[in-house]
Amino acid sequence: MKGIVIGAGVISMLLCFVLYCCLRAGAEEDRWMEKMEWKDRTDAGRKSG
Repeated sequence: MKGIVIGAGVISMLLCFVLYCCLRAGAEEDRWMEKMEWKDRTDAGRKSG
C-alpha cells in the first residue's frame, strides 16, 4: 500500500514538473513572438521600398 502511494506521489510530481516546464517554455515563446512582432512593426515604418 505504501508503494502505491509513493508511486502515485512520484508520478504526480513528475506530471507537475512537466506541466511547469511546458508553461515556462510557452511563456518564453510568447514573449519572443511579441518581441518579434513589435520589431516588425517598428521596422515596417522605416522601410523605404
